[in-house]
Amino acid sequence: MSLSELEQVASEAGIDPALIRRAAAQLDVPAPLDRANRFLGSPTEMTVERTIDVGLDPGMFDRMLDVVRATTHSVGEVSTVGRQFGWKGRLHDARTDVSISAGDARTTFRVRIQLDELAVGHFMLKGTLFGVGGGLGTAALASSMGFFAPIVGLAVAGTGYLWARRGLARSAETFRQHARDLVDALAVRATEISGAQAIKLQEGQSR
Repeated sequence: MSLSELEQVASEAGIDPALIRRAAAQLDVPAPLDRANRFLGSPTEMTVERTIDVGLDPGMFDRMLDVVRATTHSVGEVSTVGRQFGWKGRLHDARTDVSISAGDARTTFRVRIQLDELAVGHFMLKGTLFGVGGGLGTAALASSMGFFAPIVGLAVAGTGYLWARRGLARSAETFRQHARDLVDALAVRATEISGAQAIKLQEGQSR
């Protein structure tokens, strides 16, 4: 059954058609396309992409822009070429790109977030803190522990490295969810627009 047919059945059954549109938008699970970094323990760039079987008129790109800005709280830079929409800005202080490829029957949404600045922050702060602590500890224990003093220093520095990796991994997971939320919001809005256009078309044909 098509989306409009499902909405008609839902309406006859006393169910809000908007709920059907939201459910349809959530059928396709957005796929994460991450670039892993073994040393950092987390990707420095992540992409979440979703394609839905809903056409989108490029004239509705301004409605998509409203969703992006409302979700990111950032004005950003916008570009449109034919049936392609692009936005560059920041999502929770991370550099973010949003792209929409609008087709007659399918629409693809992609959100890419760059975490390199976040990685630098984690490793510089925690690495410096534990690195200096390890160096001071080695110097302080050199006279009493001798050969074992450098081992203690390395252990302290290693703890800082593991702490930074864990912190970055947690932040990356949070940003991955932010990307999914944005893709979900775009898919829902596109589905609602498509449903409204279908209703107008049906009303025009019935007159």
